[in-house]
Amino acid sequence: MEGIYCIECISTGRKYYGSSMNIEKRLKQHQTDLKKQKHHNIQLQRTVDKYGLSDFKFYLVKETHFNNRETLHRLEQTFIDENIGGFNMAPANGGDILSNHPEKELIIEKIRQKNLLKNQQLTVEERKEKYGLKGSKNGNWKNGGKSHKLCPLCNLNKILIKSKSCGKCRDRTRENNPFFRKQHNENTKKLLSKLNGGTNSWIKDIDPALLPYTKHYIITYPNGDTKTVAGLKEIANEFGVSIANVHNTIKRMSQGKLPSRSVFLNHFIKEI
Repeated sequence: MEGIYCIECISTGRKYYGSSMNIEKRLKQHQTDLKKQKHHNIQLQRTVDKYGLSDFKFYLVKETHFNNRETLHRLEQTFIDENIGGFNMAPANGGDILSNHPEKELIIEKIRQKNLLKNQQLTVEERKEKYGLKGSKNGNWKNGGKSHKLCPLCNLNKILIKSKSCGKCRDRTRENNPFFRKQHNENTKKLLSKLNGGTNSWIKDIDPALLPYTKHYIITYPNGDTKTVAGLKEIANEFGVSIANVHNTIKRMSQGKLPSRSVFLNHFIKEI
């Protein structure tokens, strides 16, 4: 007989819903597995172990005549969805029962330890044979295993396989230039003039310390003296290094690490 069945605990009222094309056979299998304490649903098994199999009812809920498992599973899922707090741990069509398992973390750790033990017992060659994907079998195998080639124009610089030329050889004339037949508007021209230090630059001859966005730093020298400076450029000029080097050094010092350049040795710089 085809249909939906239920396994119900009389003492707690909790239910387990299932479906089968042969309900009589399926319910007998449930009872056999529960008696042998090897049922796939650990919550149902533990409740049977606590109250006894005699405290459970096994019965037909709805007889169907679909002759189609997918349709039967869809109907079963409606019962499972309404069975809040029941024994069902997986959807009607089976699949994942680990996510809702009460011992999920323990099971995952057991699987991990088991796989780890298996791998440790393999020789290097057996491990290569099992997990190694050589040549075209490897998903990263492209262009015969090569990712770079020499620029065909200068034959000097390495470029990606798909590239046609290196940056130095790339044609940027006329239509090949993305800015071809385009021009900046007046506002952009004025902004570029300021950024490039033009004669009308508003920032020209202004002390960086007076600008609202300039960051200030304090330098502590080996003898204990201190000095407050505005911006990284002043620090870079004093120590004879690049601004990028100063920025990285301050970051390292804030993390309690020693500076990578000897010129900063026994000094300490931090942002105020």
